[in-house]
Amino acid sequence: MDYNIPLVDALRKHISQKRIRFHMPGHKGGYHLTPRLLELLGEKAFQADFTEVKGLDDLHNPQGVIAEAQELAARCFGAGATFFLVNGATCGIEAALLATCKPGDVVIAPRNVHRSFLNGLILSGAEPVYIEVKYTAHGLPLPLQAAELKKALHAHPEAKAVFIVSPTYEGLAANYEQLMPVIKEAGVQLIVDEAHGAHFYFSRQFPKPALPSGADIVIHGSHKMIGSLTQTGMLHLADSGAKESMQKALSIVQSTSPSYLLMASLDGARAQLALKGSELFTKLIDLCQQARREINELSSFWCLTEKDLPADIPYDPTKLVIGSLCGLSGYQLDAILSSYKLDMEMATLGYVLALTGIGDRQENLEYLVDVLKTIAKSGDLKHNQKRSIGRPYPPLPRALLSPREAYFSPYVQVSLKEAKGKIAGEMIAPYPPGVPLICPGEVFTAEIIEYIEELRCQEIKWQGPADGSLQTVRIIE
Repeated sequence: MDYNIPLVDALRKHISQKRIRFHMPGHKGGYHLTPRLLELLGEKAFQADFTEVKGLDDLHNPQGVIAEAQELAARCFGAGATFFLVNGATCGIEAALLATCKPGDVVIAPRNVHRSFLNGLILSGAEPVYIEVKYTAHGLPLPLQAAELKKALHAHPEAKAVFIVSPTYEGLAANYEQLMPVIKEAGVQLIVDEAHGAHFYFSRQFPKPALPSGADIVIHGSHKMIGSLTQTGMLHLADSGAKESMQKALSIVQSTSPSYLLMASLDGARAQLALKGSELFTKLIDLCQQARREINELSSFWCLTEKDLPADIPYDPTKLVIGSLCGLSGYQLDAILSSYKLDMEMATLGYVLALTGIGDRQENLEYLVDVLKTIAKSGDLKHNQKRSIGRPYPPLPRALLSPREAYFSPYVQVSLKEAKGKIAGEMIAPYPPGVPLICPGEVFTAEIIEYIEELRCQEIKWQGPADGSLQTVRIIE
């Protein structure tokens, strides 16, 4: 395995030459900036903040060190070709749909897709066929099942692609041994949002990853688990023959001024994984399993284990899904943990998610367990012995317009209660994880309105609606 870090080394070399910068960005390596900003980020961050000058290549037409860095990443993950993403996995999902579909093409997907899937439909003009999501006893959304996919493909033989999410936010992964025969028989392309699964390639203790399982396009949110900077990701192609069309699509959704800090962090993270990935993730798994055991020994909390899931659902052991046995909602538990300076990745009605990663240390997990023990000893929790579970989303609403048609349709703003029976003019998604309750072009139902009103009482964040309070919503005239 090659442990070169070509882009990182090129930046270091360029900085060492102390060249005069008659090019963007305007800070010229960090001069005349507010001292507090420099104190926060450090001078070296600004010194490495370059544009596409000679010797540093061009992300939109890579011929030098960026091309070399991407080739090393492809080798590391077993891809035919790999592209660095500086607009997150979001732009990778959008580009995958742009490169795969044309207007009117049908894409089959489970409903628990990220909102960027909707963006990709609007951009490409493709039309979705959603599959209703099933849930575990704890209220966690399950990954797409083979039987459900087979039924959808039979009903829509014209489908061009299948889009799945694996693993889910909570770490539940697709069973590719069951899915792939169905996909191959139908002759469709498989696009996998593996944003939360880039680490699966570095330990056999993880679920089997998408690329060696037969996926055609795989998108990683690299910053989530493997140590690159926020906003970074990778898009992998199984077949390098599709490289030109994907580069064309990415040029539409990626910045023409990509950050070299972001790209260098991808190059460095890849090198670290190639060198120590297996060792680091084996240690992390052990730490998480110990924490999981100790949490489940408490009388007031539960932590998801493989025993809580169907036998054919692989699970990521580095995800700690924690709920209350004393009637606390996930939002309430999140607020209590926050008072102990613990910031969770996500809260739902039924649980919180502690997302671990390559940078976690033993003391972090020990502190989480100690805090839960402290909370468990509190007399305030003893009065209400009730297991918290998540609430499944309401049934899928009818779609009367395609996402693209709805996006360009005129709309008006009405009260939430008035929206019943009307066509949505915007997406409404609790965030995180950003799974839409309703998408543009779909009809508001009483169940969806009731669900929104219930979540509003929890003071959660939303993505999509123009009115963040959701007192009013947009409907298509």
